[in-house]
Amino acid sequence: MVHFVAAMLCLQPAAPIDLYPLMDAIDPGRALPLMADVPDADRVRADLTLEPTEPYRWVFDTGDDIALRVAATQEQPREEAVLTVWDWERRPVAQRVYELPVETSVSLAVRGRGTYLLTLDIMRQDECAARLARSLAVLPSNAELREEWLDGEFFLGTCSFPERQHWANDYGPAHPPGLSEQQSRELDAELTARLGMQVVRYAPPPGTVYPGEGADLDFELADACYRTLVDQGFALELQLIGTPPWMVQEQYADVEDPKWRYPPRLEPWTEFVAACVERYADATLFYEVNNEVDQLDFWRGTPQEYLEYFDATAEVIRELDPDAIITNGGYAYCVSEPGWTGLIARGLVGDIDWVAYHSHGWIPEIKDELHAIRAIHAAAGFQDPVIVNTEMGHAAWRLDQEREMAATAAQKVLYCWAQGHRGALLYASREIGGPRQIGADYGYLDYTFCPRWMYGVVGALVHAYAGATFEHTLVESPGLHAYLFLRGDDCLLALFAPDNVPKSVSVDADAEGAILIGPMGNEEAVSLDQPVTAGLYPITIRLEGADPGAVSISLPE
Repeated sequence: MVHFVAAMLCLQPAAPIDLYPLMDAIDPGRALPLMADVPDADRVRADLTLEPTEPYRWVFDTGDDIALRVAATQEQPREEAVLTVWDWERRPVAQRVYELPVETSVSLAVRGRGTYLLTLDIMRQDECAARLARSLAVLPSNAELREEWLDGEFFLGTCSFPERQHWANDYGPAHPPGLSEQQSRELDAELTARLGMQVVRYAPPPGTVYPGEGADLDFELADACYRTLVDQGFALELQLIGTPPWMVQEQYADVEDPKWRYPPRLEPWTEFVAACVERYADATLFYEVNNEVDQLDFWRGTPQEYLEYFDATAEVIRELDPDAIITNGGYAYCVSEPGWTGLIARGLVGDIDWVAYHSHGWIPEIKDELHAIRAIHAAAGFQDPVIVNTEMGHAAWRLDQEREMAATAAQKVLYCWAQGHRGALLYASREIGGPRQIGADYGYLDYTFCPRWMYGVVGALVHAYAGATFEHTLVESPGLHAYLFLRGDDCLLALFAPDNVPKSVSVDADAEGAILIGPMGNEEAVSLDQPVTAGLYPITIRLEGADPGAVSISLPE
């Protein structure tokens, strides 16, 4: 039986759950907070079901009919199932309570664009026996906007792992139940293209391609991954990384930790590189030689050994792909270990086309890292290097942290663009560690291909800024960032508060009209006579027909 909850009428058959931007929050009732430490139903209650009509299809177009199947058995007396819908501000906005056992369908009527978190809690009085977490997104496809982005001054992409779908985790296979390895690759690529990502980082697996000394190269898996990405229209960042155990240099033959971190013998390694370039150069935008080479988790050789490895790799790439763009393996410890980063940077002067670095966490971290990157490379002798961020993310280590993950992704895209980067890659599309509540997961798609809030926020940014160019920075302080972009005859004013303290901002412009674009891309006309609020999520004010030189902002005294 369905109960009344928060003044929402639930009849038999139940009316659809109505969802729309800025709707009022409800009393959470018996639903526990998103930060609550409760058992993960994916691991402890296999009888719980919350799924769309077509399995794993959680991303919908605007106007689609959405129906979800809800089912649960009863393990103990007086158990209830509480289905709660949470908006991207972590507010509960709808709820239904079911007596157990239950097997029913619930319809959602979603107006506008949005990504919503769903929790199905099994409650025993005030105790939560298990929580099943899922989410859905409603937004139009951005796939056709990708060419406009690639032709522009700044590209946006993601790191992806199609070559890892045969791996396993402590929950089970990397691909979820009912999907094969290839189906998982294809769905990841399809949803990433729909999001509007233009570039995907892909690393052909050397151990699979070149399994042993003297063996024939086997590209069956690598080619399947490549074709999956290229068929979806992506340009590639081809990352060359990983040493098969048999290929490790002699001085490291007896190490006991994973040998993929150590320098390879250059003759077989360059044979692998040559074969990859010959097969994949046509779709490759740029090459990244290894990964985070200034930290021991990825490179356990010396800086000099990396430089020798880089030179040998780059020589082969340029011989086969004369127009290749090549970067270092993105630096990650430039703040904590600048001396190590500097040793490598000095050896790469004149040898790399772009400088790559990685950044995880908040805006203050990326600011410190970019400052260090620029200082290290200036000291090394670089003159105005082209910079690209080839991995940036924020861990969703708990359900409530998915808001920070989403907001920070959009903040860092705007920051990198404003700082003159050539592009940035989000980390990541979908990780393979297991169900939603496992810990530090970085994917905008979860294990079951549910889109996190990050998916909707990035999709809104891709849609709003396609074809835009950066104009200038208005403010870049610890509490407020304000950037001005141009798109056609309009100005786009991006505003956000990195410190998560809302700011009242007055905007002055000679615009013919002003449109506020919210975090998920929903639009509303606003008057510039009233201030707007900048918060953790970036918002955009589209100033129609405005002169960029006449746009200014101010904060109340």
